Amino acid sequence: MILQVLLKESLSTFCDLHSLRAKSEEMDVKHPDRFTNDVNRGFLAEYVNLLAGRGACRIFELEIDGRPIASILGFIMDDNLWLYSSGFDPNWRKYGIMTMLTAEILKWGIGSRLAVVNLSCGKDMGKIRWNPTEVNFFHLLQPAPRRKGRLLLRAYEGVDGLRRVAAWGRGYRPGKGREVMA
Repeated sequence: MILQVLLKESLSTFCDLHSLRAKSEEMDVKHPDRFTNDVNRGFLAEYVNLLAGRGACRIFELEIDGRPIASILGFIMDDNLWLYSSGFDPNWRKYGIMTMLTAEILKWGIGSRLAVVNLSCGKDMGKIRWNPTEVNFFHLLQPAPRRKGRLLLRAYEGVDGLRRVAAWGRGYRPGKGREVMA
C-alpha cells in the first residue's frame, strides 16, 4: 500500500512538472503538455501501475530541500532502461537540472548492471551531450489493396493532419530553437 501511494504521488509530481515545462515561455524548444487531459493521464496511470506491478517502472526525481524540481519517467525492459518523458520546474533550468538528473540515472543504470539506457526519441542538446548511438525508426502505413483500405488510409491521414494543425495552434513547433548536429 505504501508503494502505491508513493507511486501515485510521484506520478502526480511528474505530470505537474511536465505541465510546468510545457507552459513555460522561456524554453528554447516548445514541448506539448501530453498529460493535460484526463484520458492521457488515466492511460499513463494505468500503464505505470501495470509496469510497476512487474517491477518495470521507475520515476526518477531530483529534489532540492525535499521538493522535487525534476522528474523523468522510465521503463525497464529486460536489461534496458527506456527514458520515456520528463518534466521540471523552469525556475531551475539555468542550473542544468535535467543534465544532473540524467547523469544520476546513468550512474544508477550502471550500478544496476543495465546494458543500455535509451534516452528517448529525438535529437536535442539534452541527449547528444551523452554521445549516444542514434537509432532511426520509420513509420510506414500500407493500406489494404481494396478500396476500403485506401479510404481508411485517407481518413487516417486527414485525422493526423488535423492533429498536427491543432498542435501548431497550441504553439508546438517541432525543431524550434537551436539546431543540433550530432
